This record gives sequence, structure tokens and C-alpha cells, in this order.
Amino acid sequence: MGFTVFGIVFLILVLVTLLASVKSAPQGSGWTQERSGRFQRTLKPGLNLIIPYVGSLQAIASAPNQKVLFMPLEASSVIGAISELAREAFGRKD
Repeated sequence: MGFTVFGIVFLILVLVTLLASVKSAPQGSGWTQERSGRFQRTLKPGLNLIIPYVGSLQAIASAPNQKVLFMPLEASSVIGAISELAREAFGRKD
């Protein structure tokens, strides 16, 4: 009886430790990992493995995608029509 209770408690502890060691940072942001208050590494977006119970995670500012507009271009077609083309780019501003 005592061995069964010990086994169940041990399995629960192992499961909680495994769940605590996998962290998922949201897309467009990053987290920093600290141990004893010192910077350890930056966690990139996606699944990351950490050592649980040793350090802490701190969220850093997100970097959303931004729309960048450029000066319009003029283009002429074969039939002589002139039109303006708008150029735009999407990306992260670091």
C-alpha cells in the first residue's frame, strides 16, 4: 500500500516537472531567462526547454510587425497610360 502511494506521488511529481520544463513564447515577442537574478539567455518565439525550479522567466516587449510606406513610383504601360504604384513592406522593427 505504501509503495503504491509513493509511486503515484512520484509520477505526479515527474509529470509536473516535465510540464514546467517546456515553455512556449508567443509569436512576435521574446522572454529572458534569469538564474539567481542574472541574465541567462533569451527565449525565442516557439517551444523552448528550460530547467524548472532554478530560474525565472521575464517577458520583454513585443515586436509587432509594422507597415513601412515608400515614395510612390510612376509606371507607364505599353498603351501610354501612366499610373502610380505604391510600395510597402512588412517586417519587424528591431
